Amino acid sequence: MEIAVIVKLLIVIAALLALVFLKQKPEVALAASSVLMILIYGKGLQGFADAFRIFFRDQSTVTLPITIILIGILSGVMGKTGMLQKMIDHMKPMVRSTKLTIILTPLLIGLLAVTGGAYVSCPLVDQLGDTLGISPERKAAINLVYRHSVHYSYPLSGSLIVVANLSGLDVNRICLMLVPVVIWTFIIGHFTMMRDIKDVVMPKEDRASYLSHVKYFLLNFSPILVSLLLTVVFDLSMLIALPVGIVLAVIVANAQEDTRPKEDLVSLLFKKVNYKMVLVIFAALFFKACISSISEIAEAMTSLARAGLPPELMIVIIAVLTSFPTASVQTPAAIIIPIMAGFGASEMQMMLYTCLVVATGTFGYYFSPVHMCQILTIEYFKTDLARLLKEYRYYLPALAVGIFVWYAAMKAILL
Repeated sequence: MEIAVIVKLLIVIAALLALVFLKQKPEVALAASSVLMILIYGKGLQGFADAFRIFFRDQSTVTLPITIILIGILSGVMGKTGMLQKMIDHMKPMVRSTKLTIILTPLLIGLLAVTGGAYVSCPLVDQLGDTLGISPERKAAINLVYRHSVHYSYPLSGSLIVVANLSGLDVNRICLMLVPVVIWTFIIGHFTMMRDIKDVVMPKEDRASYLSHVKYFLLNFSPILVSLLLTVVFDLSMLIALPVGIVLAVIVANAQEDTRPKEDLVSLLFKKVNYKMVLVIFAALFFKACISSISEIAEAMTSLARAGLPPELMIVIIAVLTSFPTASVQTPAAIIIPIMAGFGASEMQMMLYTCLVVATGTFGYYFSPVHMCQILTIEYFKTDLARLLKEYRYYLPALAVGIFVWYAAMKAILL
């Protein structure tokens, strides 16, 4: 029974990937796969009703599209007024390396812990990538790799906070254990994404000029920085933080002669917002709702754990199988962590198991075709998943091996 449930899930995942590789629009691929999922599990009209009920009850169905539109407005204002370009122009002489700048940009903005937040850094990475002569798919890969590297060990990540609460473990201890994984992502990111790119180095400047660059960088970065601080430090909703950032962007743009907008406020805010992305978001959220509506999937995963599989093998299988189609770390955590209580493990073993859930769950959702940051980045750079995965041909297996080695080393040292 459990095998049949898992095989059906694999068929749905394969169909989704096939549609994506056949260059179907992401919203079409997701919608078609959702229909296939309901039908292949024999749920009929009631299955669709259950999925729609979950979809409409999910707060993200309202907040996520609005958040993405607000992010689009913020990045649009900063892009159209030249603030993003000015920010780049002053950041490059500060670090004196275009390669380092293209790494730091998505990394810094990646602290904006919001679904689809990679969309903010896309214009910056795009402009820097043009300077370095990088292809659109490589730009997309760089944007995604360096935005998400710290998410394996970021104490203000919503996923890690959920995991810590479910396990009863301290979130800072979990993050500390996962620091080697973060370091590994930077190492393999360098060798697979950056090593073959020739840097454009800026000349060293005098102290007064350097301080001027710092001043104007911070001024033009302030709308994003304030949004980050309001969200991360003051724990305000993105629905509050982003409008504040947008207002600040308009003020800063008007305060500088070379960024003062030449169009009316309505055109400045809404003219270039990509509302098509809202359709993609709705399709992705409905796909996740279909997964949640089919109880047999979670039950099959639980049965596998009770059948005597090694804990680590069970964790990896469930984490990847559930995080990949849902683009969520919370999903495998909610299934696996309650089961782990029956392992009879020590506190340190539980810590290791929990970190393995985070590492493999993050690995699964990162490469998921419904990962919102990936969907938005692919859309921005006008590329597709097939070409993006070619950029990952060394990064992906190296990351998997690194996670395996990290876990084996931690287990040998701590147990």
